[in-house]
Amino acid sequence: MQVGTVVSGIGVLGAGAWVARWATDLDPLLWVGAALLTVVAVAAGAGMVKPVPLRAVVGVCLALLCWSLGAVAGLDGDPVRAGVVGLVLMVVVPVGWERVRPVGPRRATGSSAAPARAGRTAARRAAQKRSAEKRPGSHAR
Repeated sequence: MQVGTVVSGIGVLGAGAWVARWATDLDPLLWVGAALLTVVAVAAGAGMVKPVPLRAVVGVCLALLCWSLGAVAGLDGDPVRAGVVGLVLMVVVPVGWERVRPVGPRRATGSSAAPARAGRTAARRAAQKRSAEKRPGSHAR
């Protein structure tokens, strides 16, 4: 199972908790949903940058930004607002996670991997040959 699938599932569960709070008016569901959606925000923020030390910083900052926007919007006071936001997030989180690819090493898979790899290798060899020809006293291999 891929990390994106797990994070999307966590986001849908968190948004579903907010919708359930709207339907049942149970306040603990707001905090359960907020905790689950915080995990999604941290994962999304961590996927935005490549250097590992920055991943934690950006992930926490994005989560704090989401919390502050939720406080400004008044999601903790009105169950209807949180429910509507939950309905929107139930659609946006899985679709958004599929469209936005996290930054990181990408493995080439499938039939398109070999030609791309071969093209890079040929270009690298040609560049090495040109640089070897420019140096005095060196012979191209």
